[in-house]
Amino acid sequence: MYKITWDKETGGVLLHSRIVEGTLGISPRPVFFEELDLLGLDKLGWIYPHVEEPIMWAVNKQYWYRGVRLFDAKGANIYTKPTLEIQPGIEPMKLVPVDVKKMLQRTSDLMFVLENEGIEFIRDTYLAYAKANKTYDKADANKLDFETMAERVEKKNKQRMAVVKQDCDSFDIMPLATAEKEGKRVLLSTKIDRFIASF
Repeated sequence: MYKITWDKETGGVLLHSRIVEGTLGISPRPVFFEELDLLGLDKLGWIYPHVEEPIMWAVNKQYWYRGVRLFDAKGANIYTKPTLEIQPGIEPMKLVPVDVKKMLQRTSDLMFVLENEGIEFIRDTYLAYAKANKTYDKADANKLDFETMAERVEKKNKQRMAVVKQDCDSFDIMPLATAEKEGKRVLLSTKIDRFIASF
């Protein structure tokens, strides 16, 4: 959805609505002092505070600090510690935690959009499932079994079909891809959807 780049000043990440120079292919995860202690970084001469904020970031098993790849962790399992492969030219140093407040200020506009998109998605999903029982009951009251009709059309056309509610409160059966493309609200009248909506 959003592209991520390193913020070398705060030690955090920046969000972008498009691809820019330095865009990461994978979302990083924060690394806290506890993980660095487990890796044994303090025993190798690295200095870092034991604070609530993250110290650095990890992308898979690559550990990054302010946009610079410091080391990789290799070969860990439940019984053995990983081997750290320090990148060439990297020496033990004092690490400063991420300035989370400043990072959040810099990304506040896109975070606001992201939060609202998440809320809209949750609301739309709730409304779709909340209406499933009512819609099914209304269809049943009209003595039309749209689910069975859709199954028959699916078998005949070899294409996934959906029951949609038109603007005039009538029901229609159309290909699922077409319904999604046209932005129609697909009615969830299958037995599984009705079961989920009953909670």
